[in-house]
Amino acid sequence: MHPVLFEIGGLKLYSYTFFFSLAFVVGLWTTKKEALSLGLGQEKIHRLFIPIFVFSLIGARVYYALGAYLYTQQNLPFWSLLTRGGLAFYGGFIGATLFLLLIPPRTWIEKSRLFNAFAPALALSQAIGRFGCFLNGCCHGKSCPLPWGVKIPVKQGEPGWGLLHHPSQAYEIIGLFIVFFLCRQANRRSSPKRPAWLIYLFCYGSLRFLVEFSRGDDIRGFMGPLSLSQWFSLLLITLSVFLDLWAKRNHNQEPNEA
Repeated sequence: MHPVLFEIGGLKLYSYTFFFSLAFVVGLWTTKKEALSLGLGQEKIHRLFIPIFVFSLIGARVYYALGAYLYTQQNLPFWSLLTRGGLAFYGGFIGATLFLLLIPPRTWIEKSRLFNAFAPALALSQAIGRFGCFLNGCCHGKSCPLPWGVKIPVKQGEPGWGLLHHPSQAYEIIGLFIVFFLCRQANRRSSPKRPAWLIYLFCYGSLRFLVEFSRGDDIRGFMGPLSLSQWFSLLLITLSVFLDLWAKRNHNQEPNEA
């Protein structure tokens, strides 16, 4: 683990901050390329990125606070947790998606193309962001007896010190690169069986559901036997299957043409 990427004088560049920023830049560049291949104007993507960034930050903070609220067993006021820092991807995903659903154009064909442009970029950006999580030591895994276990940056005497942990971030990074490839290939085909955004929903929901079993940071919150993120992952999987079946049954055409 390497929380501080490098230090010059008294100025530190933190790994999480660097890779979070890099993910945003790469996401914008990739989305523009995908939009061009799908016949969408790049100017529209530029206009959307700042509000998407703002909405995703708000959603990420709220979702993180909700997980922390469940973790503390509701012993702390929810609003106080909003000011304590921390971001959660699914919250950012919800915030950005709600924004995209509400903006014009309201025709489904244009919406689908827009979501298709964002799908591979989102997977690639997440993979880059998880590098920051890995180096920072956050989103870490449970104790791991396997040869590829890693140590997390905790002080001597604190829980987890001296133990090897599952590299949960690395598991997700590998899976996300596969999701990126699948979404990108769907956008390159003239008539894919499923649109990129539908592939993303199903594949990332499945990936995240499985990776969560190796996670050891309980602050993300639990509802019964599953984490909050696992419940949302199941929702994404169910939604993707339903939309796929609905599009084929009711329109007698491929989902990306709906």
